[in-house]
Amino acid sequence: MKNILLIVFLLSGIGIYAQDGTITGKVKDAKGELLPGVNVFFKNTTSGTVTDAEGNYAIKTVPGNNILIFSFVGFKTQEVTINNRSAIDISLLSDDQLLEEVVVTAVGIESKTKALGYSVAEVKGKDIVNAREPNVVQALSGKVAGVQIGNSGGSPGGSASIRIRGNSSLLGNNSPLFIVDGIPVDNSIQDILGNITNVNSLATPSNRAVDINSDDIESVTVLKGPAAAALYGIRAANGAVILTTKRGTRLTDKSFNVSYSGSFTVDEINRRVQPQQNNFSNGLNGQYILPGQTGSDESWGALLDTLTYSDIPSQFDKNGLIVGQNDPRSNGIPVNRYDNVDNFYLKGKTQSHHVSVYGNTEKAGYYFSVGRLYQTGVIPTTDFFRTTFRFNGDYNVTDKFKIAGGINFINSGANNRALMGGFNTNVVRALMNTSPNFDITNGLDEPWNNPNAYRLPATNAKPWGDSRSYANGRGWDSPYWSLNMNPQNDEVNRFISFTEANYEILPWLKSTFRYGIDSYTDVRKGGFSRGTSGVPTGTINDVNYTRRDYNTDLIFTIAPELGGDLNLTVLLGHNFYNSFRNQINTRGDGLIVPGNFNISNASTSTSFNQTIRRRLVAGYADVRLDYRNWLFVELTGRNEWTSTLAKGKNSFFYPSINTSWVFTDALGLSSGWLSSGKVRATYAQVGNDADPYSLQTYYTNSNTTGWIQGGVTYPFNNQAGLSYSNTLGNPNLKPERISTWELGTDLRFLNNRAGIEAVYYHNLSKDQIIPVAIPSSTGSQFSLINAGEISNRGVEITLNATPIQTPGSFRWDATLVYSKNISKVLSLAEGIDNVSLGGIWMEARGMVGQPYGVFYGIDVKKNEEGKVLIDDSPVLANGTPNSNYGYPIVNPSFTQIGDPNPKFNAGLRNEFTYKNFAFSFFLDTRYGFDIFNAPHLQMVFNGVDKSTENRGQDHVFDGVKNGEGTANDINVKIGQAWYRRTFDIQGLYIEKNLYWLRLRDVNFTYSLPEKLIAPLKLTKASLTLTARNFLLSTNYTGSDPDLGTRNGLTNFSGIDFWTTPNTRSYGASINLTF
Repeated sequence: MKNILLIVFLLSGIGIYAQDGTITGKVKDAKGELLPGVNVFFKNTTSGTVTDAEGNYAIKTVPGNNILIFSFVGFKTQEVTINNRSAIDISLLSDDQLLEEVVVTAVGIESKTKALGYSVAEVKGKDIVNAREPNVVQALSGKVAGVQIGNSGGSPGGSASIRIRGNSSLLGNNSPLFIVDGIPVDNSIQDILGNITNVNSLATPSNRAVDINSDDIESVTVLKGPAAAALYGIRAANGAVILTTKRGTRLTDKSFNVSYSGSFTVDEINRRVQPQQNNFSNGLNGQYILPGQTGSDESWGALLDTLTYSDIPSQFDKNGLIVGQNDPRSNGIPVNRYDNVDNFYLKGKTQSHHVSVYGNTEKAGYYFSVGRLYQTGVIPTTDFFRTTFRFNGDYNVTDKFKIAGGINFINSGANNRALMGGFNTNVVRALMNTSPNFDITNGLDEPWNNPNAYRLPATNAKPWGDSRSYANGRGWDSPYWSLNMNPQNDEVNRFISFTEANYEILPWLKSTFRYGIDSYTDVRKGGFSRGTSGVPTGTINDVNYTRRDYNTDLIFTIAPELGGDLNLTVLLGHNFYNSFRNQINTRGDGLIVPGNFNISNASTSTSFNQTIRRRLVAGYADVRLDYRNWLFVELTGRNEWTSTLAKGKNSFFYPSINTSWVFTDALGLSSGWLSSGKVRATYAQVGNDADPYSLQTYYTNSNTTGWIQGGVTYPFNNQAGLSYSNTLGNPNLKPERISTWELGTDLRFLNNRAGIEAVYYHNLSKDQIIPVAIPSSTGSQFSLINAGEISNRGVEITLNATPIQTPGSFRWDATLVYSKNISKVLSLAEGIDNVSLGGIWMEARGMVGQPYGVFYGIDVKKNEEGKVLIDDSPVLANGTPNSNYGYPIVNPSFTQIGDPNPKFNAGLRNEFTYKNFAFSFFLDTRYGFDIFNAPHLQMVFNGVDKSTENRGQDHVFDGVKNGEGTANDINVKIGQAWYRRTFDIQGLYIEKNLYWLRLRDVNFTYSLPEKLIAPLKLTKASLTLTARNFLLSTNYTGSDPDLGTRNGLTNFSGIDFWTTPNTRSYGASINLTF
């Protein structure tokens, strides 16, 4: 084996440069065994060699260089001062990098990874920064096995959702707990409730982790599932994401340092959008229809080759009124074809600046930073901004008493966000449904800045002007009208702070008290101008949301000296959590002065106020046993009292036990090829409590149904109206309970040069809180009960290796992560086989016996072989012609039509370093999932989709004849009638077995030599060329399949519904340290 290692290293080594004098010696490990293949070289040179099979080396001296470096994978690199010696023998100490490293786990406990019996993954801060994502959640995509990130598109400041090992709750919270420096913080995506708007028609909100500046992060630790996060209790039922920010004591040993990092990137849509047809005008039945007339919002019009302009002026087209080529008014000039999509999207820009001042004295450390991010979108006028201030400090008052604290202020938001969702004001939907004969720019260079592009001249009837669009109020507004006349802005001001005191009461008894606050206000304003489609009189939406979370932990750590081979550590803790949320929505209808979006300008206004309080109190304990540093056992228990459940039924105990056995140490099996190995196992329980105010039934403001602003909400005309809630509360509710067990192994090979971590887990969630239908005679429709079970089981594998390391400082590191999760709804309440999770034009369900969130809808009928059945009956039973003859037979009942859950996720990171150069890239893939392509469905219905270009042509549907069972050969004329009918056949728009493979990030860094930067008083300086989301390969017919629905506000996934296209970026960054 030693000879093989020697050959590998000799082949990858660099040449030895002859100099005067020779140094010789032997290299051994701590046990005295000789090490072949050790890199031996002079500092800051390429002059080096490797040890032979017997650990011997000989190296020519380099005049003026007095430092020799010994480096070998799996061992700590050592620098030795030569001091005129000609013989130097050395023993390298084992690095044990992966099994011995320390990670932050629950309630701030620092633990060696070798002692952990559960799954923990750590992502370094530099990897978060290198992702070049403004949102730290998006930066985690593909980097941790078992973690799946859902994006909401390419809007500036767009939201992202995170799931660890699938969904454990049907209708409850499935997001992990976020911890910053030991303090739980909010990462919710706050929806607008009450009287504001259709839930599918909101400007894209951000998840609150977007407020965390990646440049301040030292590391991110992911605690996977209940076993790892058991000490956090109910809030961490779905795992925890622990962010540790930078501190001066960990960054430097100098008293004063200044660092600056800045980056600039250009963003553009990373893939074409849903393909459009380019041959037919707006209209119906093959006839062009003038804007504003019935049918003008469809694209089933005339062939563009048959249309011309006339000399009659048109307020919709500066070229003149469009007429047929045989119309007497025709001037013979053919109509233009416009690429509205290409003309609409811009190149966005992202600028980031970060300055930090930090230091470390003998007794204290400090870290202060200021950051500024500004991002403009690929959609005109949209942006996102974030300014952050952070201070972290720690001070050793005495040898026994230490204090630490930190404060983080964030100001973030947007001056304008693009409206998404299903209504006519959706910017992307309006763009994609525009017919190719209509120019949304009106021939102007910057149409988003010029009202002549999107607004018609004022008239006596409409002094505010009208939307210049092909539908002219009958369908979609101009996207530029929506962006300028319906502004959507928001601003968040947030404080996150913590204080921590540590006191050593006795040598074996320590205490910790930690207090944290997360407080913010979120102020939003949304305006809809008079003349907006569906909002003829205009509307103002004012939202004021406030949240304050308080958290305290009091912890006693007991570590008695037992003597012998057994070590014991006991942790006893108390936790208090108090949350206050308040939302005030004010809606004004009927704008008196057009364009004035002050609530006092509304003819009528209504207000909605919701206050939510939640309190948790817990006591917890952690007992850790360590036998000879190779057998570890940990037991935890947490008893929680929650305010959301009834007294006497709100106390619950959650236990866990885990063990880790480092068998290579226990059995003395460590060798050159098997460096170390451990097996581990764990079992844990935790729960999800009920939402606040689920125990009773309340009155709510009455309202009538309507579109975005079409309904009436009471009070109306000073008349109050209250209705009994349609869901009955239940004072007997109890928490959803999650039980989990997992088995895993960590193996390291070739002196820690390669390693594998493999885990199998099984989670079972019981007592789901779900609504069940009840008789209408009760005055309500549903009642909340505990019923049902969901299971999630899967495999996670992480491989890491250093394939090459040479004496000349060349190193190649690679990490591969793979995860597969299988979910299943095992049972629901008696007599119920499914629960609706929501959906758009179809339904995502929790269906007994099926994976979580499968799609149900209308589909065509198929035989047992999965082939489509074609109607081969020319006439109906009554003798009349069959209009469906030759077309697929439609199944009128809902059936399963898709499954959004992927077969697996994987990511591969490669890092190459050589002297002052570093190159890294990250590949991310997801495979075997389904997507409901709602834009495709709606564009087909409107006749604007590329697939509808074959209208009027002969077509034979693929399938078998229903009566004969033979291959279909019936020829039909396919056209408007069939395509519009498919709007109600959602199964035709489920795209199955999809995949993506993307180059998530690429970074090439050059660190300037010390001799060049020293005169500038710099200690470090580097330049990085970077690219994000740079390449994408997928079989999805739409845009980028990495998308989320409702911006992460829902538990269902896999529905593409008019989100902003994802983006790619490229640019550069600079890092300076003084």
